[in-house]
Amino acid sequence: MSTLNTAISGLLAFQRALATTSHNIANVATPGYSRQVVEFATRFPLTTEGGYIGNGVNSLAVTRMQDAFLTQQIWARSSSVGFTDIQETLTGRIGDIVADPSGSLAPAMQDFFSALQDMADNPSDMPSRQMVLTRASILGDRFHQLNSQLDDMRRQVGEQTKSVVSEINSYAKSIADINLRIMQSNNAGSGQANDLLDQREAMVEQLSKLVHVTTLAADNGSLSVFIGNGQTLVINSSAANLAVNPDPYDAREQMISYNTADGAASFDITAQVNGGQLGGLLEFKNGLLMTTQNEIGRVAAGLTAMVNDQHRLGMDYYNNLGGDFFEPLAATSAEVLANRNNTGNAQLSAQITDYSQLSDSDYVLTYSGGNYSLRRLADDTVTNLGAAAPNQEVDGVTFSIASGAMSDGDSILVRPLRNAASQFSLALTQPQQVAAASPVRTNHSSFQLDGNASISGVNDTGNAAFATAGSLSPPVLVRFLSANSYELVDAGSMAVMETGIAYNPTTGADIFPTPGGYDPGYQVHLQGNFAAGDNFTVEYNSGGVSDNRNALLLDQLRSVETMLDGSANLAESYSRMVGRVGSE
Repeated sequence: MSTLNTAISGLLAFQRALATTSHNIANVATPGYSRQVVEFATRFPLTTEGGYIGNGVNSLAVTRMQDAFLTQQIWARSSSVGFTDIQETLTGRIGDIVADPSGSLAPAMQDFFSALQDMADNPSDMPSRQMVLTRASILGDRFHQLNSQLDDMRRQVGEQTKSVVSEINSYAKSIADINLRIMQSNNAGSGQANDLLDQREAMVEQLSKLVHVTTLAADNGSLSVFIGNGQTLVINSSAANLAVNPDPYDAREQMISYNTADGAASFDITAQVNGGQLGGLLEFKNGLLMTTQNEIGRVAAGLTAMVNDQHRLGMDYYNNLGGDFFEPLAATSAEVLANRNNTGNAQLSAQITDYSQLSDSDYVLTYSGGNYSLRRLADDTVTNLGAAAPNQEVDGVTFSIASGAMSDGDSILVRPLRNAASQFSLALTQPQQVAAASPVRTNHSSFQLDGNASISGVNDTGNAAFATAGSLSPPVLVRFLSANSYELVDAGSMAVMETGIAYNPTTGADIFPTPGGYDPGYQVHLQGNFAAGDNFTVEYNSGGVSDNRNALLLDQLRSVETMLDGSANLAESYSRMVGRVGSE
C-alpha cells in the first residue's frame, strides 16, 4: 500500500501541475495574465523500525510568477504615459491652431501692416485706404476664430474630464468588488485566488493610466488604492466616488470633487489630482490652454492700444483728428468672478492700464486675516497688497474695489485677457476716417535755408492747441531775430508769445516745449542757418490729404518693442507664444 500511495500522490500532484500548465497555455494571449506554477513539497515520511520511508509528494499551492516591485513600476509608468499621451494630443492641436500658415494670427497681422504701408505710399488713394479697413476686419475675424477654437477646446477638455472621471469610478467599483471576492476566498481557505489577483492588477494598471495611484496590500488580501494626496479611492470592498462639479468661480468650468464611500463627506481635490489622463487634462486646461488664450488676448490688447494711441495723433481725410481705430477694450472687459461661497459683497474692477506689462495669467484676489493678496495662477506668485482696499497696478492691470467689501476668506477670480481677442473689432466704418496725415504742418516764407524746419511728431491731440476743430489755437509764427535767436508770435493776433529764445545753427533745436514752458502737444525741429527776418508758421494741416506722416508711424508700430516689458514687438510676442507651444 505504501508504494501505491506514493505513486498516487505523484500522479495527483503532477495532474495538478499539468492542469496548471494547460491553464498557462490557454491564457498565453490573455492581457494581464501571470504565469502560474505549482509548488511541491515532500510528504511526511513513514516511520519504521528500519528508519524513515518516503511517502510521496504534495502540491502545496498554485502561485503566480509576479514581481510586486515591477508591478508598481508598471503602474507608475502607465500613469506617466497616460499623462504625456493626452498632453501630446492636446498641445499638438493647439500647435496646429496657432501655427497654421493660413489660419494663424501672424499672416493676418502682416497683411494689416502691409496695407498700412501701401496706404502710406499713396494716402489720398481711396482703394488703399479701404484695403487698410478690409485687412483690419480680417485681422479681427482671425482673433475671433482663434479664440473660438480655444473655447471649443476648453469645452472638449471638460467633456473628456467627465468621461475620464466616469471611467475612474467604474474601475474603483470593480477593484472593490474583486477585493470582496478575494477576501471571501481567503476566509474560506480556498487558497490564493490567482486569476482574481490578475484581474485586479490589470484594473489597477488601467486605472493608473487615468490618474496617478498608490496602493497598499492588506493582510486580508484586499488592495487599498489611493489618489491625489492620499485620498482613499478603494479600501476593502468599498469605493469612493469622484464627481465633476461646477467650479466655484465659473459654472462653465469644472472642479473634481471627492466623495467618501459612505457619502458623509465631499471636498474639492482638483489641485491634488496628478498624473494619468485626468492629471494631463487638468494641467493642460489650467496651464497651456489658459496661457495661450491669454497670450492671444495680450496681442489683441496691445495692438488695440498701440494703434489707437497713434491713430488719435493723426488727421483723417476730412481734416478731423483721428479717433479710435479699433474699439478700445472697455473697463469691464476683464472677467471678474466672485467665488460662490463668498459672504462679502465686494465688486472688483480690473482694468488694463499698461499693456507692455501684461502677463499671460489669470489671478485670484483673496482677503484673509485682514490683508489682501493677489495670486498669479500661471506660476503661483503671490503679491501682498496690504490691509487697505486695493487700488494697485500689478502686471499692467489695476485692481480696485469699486464698491462693497470682502469678508474674511472671500476670493475673486480675475481673467484680464480672456475676452480681449473676442472683443477685438474695428471702430472705423469709412476709408476717409483713417488718419494718415499729421494734423500740423509748417509753412515758411520765401527764403533760402541751409537746412529745414519740420514737424517731428504729435504726442497730445488732447492739448488746448487742438481744442478748436480744424485749426490750431493759436497758429504759431516763428520769427528769427538774428542767426542765434528767435521769438514765437500768435499768428492770429500777432501778439508776441515768447521772445529771445536762443538757437544754435550747428545742433538745431526742438522749439517746443519753450524755455518759458509753452507746450502745444507737438514738436517742431529746426535745423540749419537762419537770418534775421526769416520766419515760418506752424498751422493746422487743412487739406493735407496727401500727407502720409501718421500712416508711416502707424506702419512702424510693427517693429516697436513695446510688448513683454519692452522686449518684443507684436509679431515677436506672438511668435514666442508659438515657439513655447511647439516646445511643449
